[in-house]
Amino acid sequence: MYYFYLLQSIKKSSEIYTESTNNLKYRFSEHNQGKVFSTKRHLPWKLIYYEAYLSEKDARMREQKFKRHGKGNQEMKKRLENSLGIFGESKDIKKGEGFTLIEFLIVFLIFAILIILILSGFRSFQSQTGLDKNIQSSTQLLRLARNYAISSKNNQPYGVHIENGQIVLFEGTTYTAASTSNQGINLTNGVAIDQINLNPTSSTTEIIFEKTTGTTANDGYIRLSQTNDPNKNQLIYIESTGQVDLLNGPVASASRQIDSRHIHVSITRLILTASEKIYLYFDNATTSQQTIDIATNLSGGQIDWSGTVSINGQDQQIRLHTHGLNDPNTIFCIHRDRRFNNKSLKINVESDNLINYAADGTLSNGLSIWAQPPQIQ
Repeated sequence: MYYFYLLQSIKKSSEIYTESTNNLKYRFSEHNQGKVFSTKRHLPWKLIYYEAYLSEKDARMREQKFKRHGKGNQEMKKRLENSLGIFGESKDIKKGEGFTLIEFLIVFLIFAILIILILSGFRSFQSQTGLDKNIQSSTQLLRLARNYAISSKNNQPYGVHIENGQIVLFEGTTYTAASTSNQGINLTNGVAIDQINLNPTSSTTEIIFEKTTGTTANDGYIRLSQTNDPNKNQLIYIESTGQVDLLNGPVASASRQIDSRHIHVSITRLILTASEKIYLYFDNATTSQQTIDIATNLSGGQIDWSGTVSINGQDQQIRLHTHGLNDPNTIFCIHRDRRFNNKSLKINVESDNLINYAADGTLSNGLSIWAQPPQIQ
């Protein structure tokens, strides 16, 4: 025989369990011995109802029909009203589908994971928002200093002093921390200035905008990043014209004259700073007339070299430095003023040809697959 049956918990009468079996006596014993996981937490149980079938299929269909249809639930309540005696406290027969400990733990774990994901996403959003706000306020302050200089406010140039967690606008050419005319902002929300790369040296922390023109000799960039994830960062680039851009390199303005005296060239491979060298070839020479050892020309984590090279009795003045060395690419910043240079120039990083100048300053792209087209500043 096969049986469809209902159990009621003696400990908690609102708990009703239903199932089918081919050995009712043995299965009932298993329930009360705690061997059935679904019923072990509400021991002991009493048998309140069963139906006998010759076919196992019929017994299982009765079980499934009862569990799936609310009408069968209501009919059973009426049939067992006196046997149950609990309908004042239980709205429905549970059908053996109460939460087990494992089910509860699974649900709890799912909720915990969801909460962690939501909080993680919210924190990431907060961090990015904080970085964006600090970038906006920093660029606004830089542009304000330049506007003050262009308008000759108080007949003075204006500058910006940069520290790790603070940017301060000041009047004149010398920064005084105690000056009452200073306007400063403090970086917030886990954002810091982790790179300062300004001309003329790696230790430069101030940008001076010239009165009336707004130009600066302290061109370069600063980088703001999230302190908990430095990979999330933004460069603020300051051009020699004083223009401020949120780019990895400047975009030349169509309203100003540009030429090859100041260019940027990106190289997309890793620079081996401990061993590699830069070679300068003047006047179509096949042998380098100037070798720059990268390891001995690093300053503040960037390559920085300038020098005068005599070619057939004529001096050639070159300055070469980098922005964002291996971050992940490297931007080479090259200064070659035609007033002080009249020879052609080829620049190589080891065997990789970076850029080529004709004697008159005309540029041609580097031949290396790693060298990107130059950006004229």
